[in-house]
Amino acid sequence: MDYLGRSYNGTPNHRHPVNGSLDDPVIPTGEELEVVDVDPTGDAIISTGTMSIRVSSHLMSQSSPVFRSMLKGRFMEGLTEGTPQNPKLTAVKEDVPDEHLLEFCRLIHHTIDDPKDFTQEEALIISLADLCAKYQCYRVAKYWVACWFNKQDRVSAEASPGLLWATHVFKLEEEFTKVSSRWAASMNNTEIESPVTR
Repeated sequence: MDYLGRSYNGTPNHRHPVNGSLDDPVIPTGEELEVVDVDPTGDAIISTGTMSIRVSSHLMSQSSPVFRSMLKGRFMEGLTEGTPQNPKLTAVKEDVPDEHLLEFCRLIHHTIDDPKDFTQEEALIISLADLCAKYQCYRVAKYWVACWFNKQDRVSAEASPGLLWATHVFKLEEEFTKVSSRWAASMNNTEIESPVTR
């Protein structure tokens, strides 16, 4: 089980369809949604059904073996070549907010220049852990997430389970110890004895 109590077999349980059922999703066309250009000359568009993001299929494939299979392998999307003038469309189904997926793509494309610019909320760090676990690319965000943890004097008790999950995904042993210690210190006796924390 993951920190939200979902079944876990190596990747988070991303189960929401783009539209309709998982067996028959309606894939939006590029004309239906405004496209956010992470790479203005990108040859691929990733669409969640509510946001479309233009990316480089080469960078996405280099960063993630899952994206490599999707964009360069034998999946339908991988059998066609996209161009900047006619990018190929790939539909994805995520449990994270669109804005967090966009930040994930920005990290892959190296469009964040300085750790001080990576001043994000706890929810994004947890979403990045979900995305990096799903797409098997924790190295993409490990440096930025480590910098984020180093700047935190405290983390909220509510976010602590998810942040522990993030330290596990990104293999941050020191940060795991800090978060778990602070979380334990913030608990009262009732919480410590509850089945959820045992």
